Amino acid sequence: MHKSPGIFWLLFYSALIFLYSSAGAHAAELPPTPALLPPDTLLSVDIADFTKLADQFSKTSYCKLYKDPAMAPFIDDLKDQLDRKMAESKDELLAMLIDADILPAGRVIFAMLPNTAAADAEPNFLLAAEWGKNAQKAKDTLEKILAGAVEDGARKKTEEYRGLNLTTILNDSDSAFAPVYCFIDDCLLGSTDIEILKSTIARIKGADAPALADDSDYAPTINALGPHHDLDFYVNLKQIKKLLIASDKSGVAKVRTGITGLGLDNVISLGLAVGVAREPGDSVSAKMLLKIEGEKKGICKMLELDAKGIKLPKFAPGDFFSVNLVNLDLKKAYDVLYRIAAGLSPQFAAIMNMPILPPSPDGSPGLTIKGDIIDNLGSELMVFRSLDESTSAAPQTRVKTIAAVATENRAAIEPALSRLHALFAGGRADAVRSLLGHTIYSVDLSRFLPAIPAAEPSQHAGDNPSPSLAEIPKLAFTVTDTHVVFGGEPAVEKAVRMLTTAAAPPPAWFRKAIRRVPDTVGLAGFQDNAVAARFVWETLKKENKDSQASSSPDAKRSINVGIDSTAGLTFTQTGADFFNPDLLPQFDTVSKYFGISTTYAIARRDGFFFEFKYLDPE
Repeated sequence: MHKSPGIFWLLFYSALIFLYSSAGAHAAELPPTPALLPPDTLLSVDIADFTKLADQFSKTSYCKLYKDPAMAPFIDDLKDQLDRKMAESKDELLAMLIDADILPAGRVIFAMLPNTAAADAEPNFLLAAEWGKNAQKAKDTLEKILAGAVEDGARKKTEEYRGLNLTTILNDSDSAFAPVYCFIDDCLLGSTDIEILKSTIARIKGADAPALADDSDYAPTINALGPHHDLDFYVNLKQIKKLLIASDKSGVAKVRTGITGLGLDNVISLGLAVGVAREPGDSVSAKMLLKIEGEKKGICKMLELDAKGIKLPKFAPGDFFSVNLVNLDLKKAYDVLYRIAAGLSPQFAAIMNMPILPPSPDGSPGLTIKGDIIDNLGSELMVFRSLDESTSAAPQTRVKTIAAVATENRAAIEPALSRLHALFAGGRADAVRSLLGHTIYSVDLSRFLPAIPAAEPSQHAGDNPSPSLAEIPKLAFTVTDTHVVFGGEPAVEKAVRMLTTAAAPPPAWFRKAIRRVPDTVGLAGFQDNAVAARFVWETLKKENKDSQASSSPDAKRSINVGIDSTAGLTFTQTGADFFNPDLLPQFDTVSKYFGISTTYAIARRDGFFFEFKYLDPE
């Protein structure tokens, strides 16, 4: 049998990932997660009821999309590709696990715990999963996996503890890795450390011992996340920082100094609670709290958000499908950043106050970031994205992005930005022009790219030509009475023209979305997922069609989707074929499953609070 080192434990955890069927009632009774785990737990993931979670997920738009008959050819082909990849790997254990066709039935808990062997040792893990009526099938599958591991050279060691048989898997090639497990009724318990497993069993059987529930920060963090806890995620940042400090071998306390200098010494915990199909019209909701004890300092102070009402500027494009708004006092943030830098690196702090442009020959003083730019900016930052619907637009240029930052003194900041722009424009006459009382400053990005020789004619008929530098859009900005506006040159031109016309009403989807967030927020993000998904959908199909039409072998590769800081999405072709976009239905067939995403954040006395919702389409 073909196996890699440590495959047993990888498969052991993978049993929670391959979800192919449902399960029934369970018999084991586990204590609440905070009572089951020790107080120094670093991280915990808690699914209260796996069967219920699966049932709730079946009500979401995600699941309905997956089950739509129009998606069947694509889904079936994807499953076939996965099966083919698995067969090519010749990993019989993985195949055995998938073929077992089982799901947990009740609680599922995963935890990361410190390794007491050494301060810098890899952390230990703990797993608990209730299997209900699938318990025997889970036991049989696990025994088969263990038999294969033993056949491959591993050894089983069994010992009795509190009436239970604990099985440890030993491997001479990796003596430090010795996973151990047992069953309590229908509950599988496993760990990378036998002492952790024993202490967990003792807690289940009623032993009185310190627990995560005794930590004064756990309950306030989780309880602040609302009523829906289909999945809870908790990160004990206080303990993680202790481990990092203890593992510092520098002799000069670099880690402690860094944590204190960044103002993170009173950042205590991170909690996340997810609800699935819990409220009418919502597929998923999630609340998160970064808990801070006492006054915010350092980075947390720098990023402290001002709570304001959401108001769109007049130049906001009427067809935007995505918008992100942030209320951040840039002057205060820069001052805090300077104090952080002064404490950690005085040299860097000195650079922050140095002029970025020397004094001009006409006697103008040097240009500084803080005095000439930051001190004249406000506290509103925003980014809008819309789509170019023209059929001639290339995928990489279809997303039009416009960003803006509020300004409090146009008369002061525009000359400063004009001087800075002149440095990059290289004196080109067409880099500055007037439009309706505003000056548009443009930057030709192709000037900063290395020289690229002209491409030779393709030897393959039908090949698409490579994109030219002419396709790289010019960036531009303009200064209005209220904002500095950035974006592609056409988008900035459009923004200027909109300042002279009546304000367009925001899209209907945005009006619906804004009703689902508080009146005042520090940060907000909204997206019409039907438009965003259509763009991804159609681009995938077009890129695949173009690559298949090419006779060049290098062009016929699979398509991967990633994140791009400007457009939000990017597409690359790499590796072997994995899924076939041609099998996706036309987007209009499934557009009914794509709704709206909303996100907001506020700064509170106890930290930073975030909430995300996926709103179903009406």
